[in-house]
Amino acid sequence: MAVRAIVSHTAKQAAMHGFNKPAVKVGTTICALWFGGSFLLDDTTKTQIANQWTKAQTAIGNIKHISDADLKKGAFQGVVGVEGVVLSSPLFYGVFHLIHPERRNKTSAKTSIPRTPSFISISSRNVLRHLFSSSLKGISGSLAAAPAMFAFYGLATLIIPIIQDKLITDEITPKQAKSLAESVTILGAAPLEFVIEFQGCGGSFNQLQPGASLLGTAAIVGRLVAGVLIQLRAAGSEDKSKKKELEDFLVTLVGTTLSQHLINATMKAQIGKAGLPGVWNYLKVGHISGVGTTGASLARLGGTFFQRLTFVLAWNRYTHTDRPLPKWAGGDKIEMCKIEGCHGACQSKK
Repeated sequence: MAVRAIVSHTAKQAAMHGFNKPAVKVGTTICALWFGGSFLLDDTTKTQIANQWTKAQTAIGNIKHISDADLKKGAFQGVVGVEGVVLSSPLFYGVFHLIHPERRNKTSAKTSIPRTPSFISISSRNVLRHLFSSSLKGISGSLAAAPAMFAFYGLATLIIPIIQDKLITDEITPKQAKSLAESVTILGAAPLEFVIEFQGCGGSFNQLQPGASLLGTAAIVGRLVAGVLIQLRAAGSEDKSKKKELEDFLVTLVGTTLSQHLINATMKAQIGKAGLPGVWNYLKVGHISGVGTTGASLARLGGTFFQRLTFVLAWNRYTHTDRPLPKWAGGDKIEMCKIEGCHGACQSKK
């Protein structure tokens, strides 16, 4: 009886925090396969997979100006990028739920609009219980968004070198072409990024509304410029100094906080079925229903800053960690080339 009661309670808690959603189950499977494979597969198998990837990438894009070695380095950059955002996402979504407690009264229960305009008043509740609940929702939200995250970074890793190859000319260097290709690809994926985040915050496709989604997508573009582009380039950069890490951290934190605040407004307004008026109310008085104060609005902004601070700290640290190229990305060969003096030229296409 005790075991049955524990199982029943666990299942109820899992459902309450979103773990029974199909997207969460798919995300759990993908993460288990990805991180499990990364740990269990030997270097030979990983190298074979990397070789097949670069072969397919070259054939699909008819790549002529980028070496196999550089394609593998780009793949490694994509791996670091997706792992960094997936592993950091529980903080992001957990804090989102932490600063948006779902306290309802009789008039707001039907519309799922939280009664409390500011997360500060959470002190009147069981703080530890709310922290635990927010943490679980952060994990389930990350798992729900994981399939789209892997698709996002996978497509970016595939497409960026193809676009880069087509841009390389006598006037445009490979480095300049890559920077432009990254910008075009990442910014073009803003609508997908918005849908990823909406799922992670607890929303569903049938709750999306055209006006608020368009506004949120525009805010996503601003955040991508200050966030993903900087961190993706940091993952592929050789400069892992503390100065560079601090610079990227500050730019990402400040640049993404304001965009994130508008994004949060569009998320809550759509989940609460309040539309564009709800977005304005959230920004003005801290509450999508329009009942709030300027102080509550400032508290919301402070909550958004905390949300970005925790996430960017983890994300920035991960992408700025100095890690050698793994064997599957040609790390050993490139180091040997440098010792022999050809500086990677022996790895280029003939």
